[in-house]
Amino acid sequence: NTNGWVYWSNDNGASFEPLPAYAASPPLTGSIAVAFDPQFSSNHIVYAASNTAGKGIYRFIIGTSTSWKLIDSPTGGILNQVKVSANDTLYATNFKANGGMERCLNPTYSLAPTFETVTRGLDSGATLFGLWLCDNRLWSIDTTNNRLMTYFDSLTSPIILTSPANKAPGIGTIINYTISNASLDWEALAGATSYKWQLNYNTDFSTIPAGFEGNTTASSVQLPTLQPNTTYYWRVRATEPVLSLWSAKWSFTTSLGIESNSPKLAYPEAGAKGAPIKPVFQWSAIAGADSYELVVSTDVYFSNPSVLKIDAYALPGTAWQSNISLNYDTTYYWKVRAISSNTYSSWSAVGAFTTESPPSPPQPSSPQQATPNWTIYVIGALLVTIAMLLITILVLVVRRP
Repeated sequence: NTNGWVYWSNDNGASFEPLPAYAASPPLTGSIAVAFDPQFSSNHIVYAASNTAGKGIYRFIIGTSTSWKLIDSPTGGILNQVKVSANDTLYATNFKANGGMERCLNPTYSLAPTFETVTRGLDSGATLFGLWLCDNRLWSIDTTNNRLMTYFDSLTSPIILTSPANKAPGIGTIINYTISNASLDWEALAGATSYKWQLNYNTDFSTIPAGFEGNTTASSVQLPTLQPNTTYYWRVRATEPVLSLWSAKWSFTTSLGIESNSPKLAYPEAGAKGAPIKPVFQWSAIAGADSYELVVSTDVYFSNPSVLKIDAYALPGTAWQSNISLNYDTTYYWKVRAISSNTYSSWSAVGAFTTESPPSPPQPSSPQQATPNWTIYVIGALLVTIAMLLITILVLVVRRP
């Protein structure tokens, strides 16, 4: 009513009782405007605004609160109307000259909800009376300048994050033992002219390390140097011309490694020719790696791998004897990266080698020519000669008288 009382009914107006139920005197002062939270059926929250100068906006939880809690008190404010949108944004008009409109994105917050005063677009000395709301569009009357004013609130939605993807591993490049070239990206929010980003080692953003937050007018930001193999959490909100809701909290893990952020290929050597079809692959170690992923393909883009040792099939060491026969006389490309339980290194440079040519087929054997046995011929000739001599002797003997 107009004397600091708030009454409510839970039987469709058949009966009313004050809030708090057993108040013996008016709990507030002046004319009271009331609004129910859109989630009233579950959280039982009621808001009230007082037009008494210096008072403000109050919150009461039916069944829990024993008194009204002041959650906003603009200096010298004369609040004459309060509204809450379907997405739980609270607005209240201030009849004080240049008082503008109070706006809060988190009126249910149990500690201290964040309020801001919106005066952008109002003439000097404007006094707002009344407030009407439809979706994100508001109307009020500037009684000083005799104008109907409207305000479209496009910043009640949270920022949508885009990159790095949530829980993304292997982010950034290691230079001088730290991570560089890491950045954050998000979708621009209609009407926003400035953003605030925050980074932390956990999901509690109540305390932010030095250098881990900042403001930008762009929808992306280059991060400071980070530590390798470390998980970071981040979020973003619009800050101008008014606040938006914070984005979801995403995380990423920086690249693995200390000296280098990718393995160096050792064997087969770059451009090697005549490699066996079951070659030994060897590469350098990366500090902190649990295993290594190996990909071999005849395609430099690795679209159709011949060897794919990734995920559960990753290799535990820095060398592997192929148990897969590659094709003869074929050029292959290969690369390796180190992985750990929650991140991985960059891929190595791509190596190339060519396998050996297939072995020559065996030549068919030609029929062997018989080799003459000259010893037999000589003995035979001698025997024939001896025989002829003997016959001649016998003939001569026989003819002797």
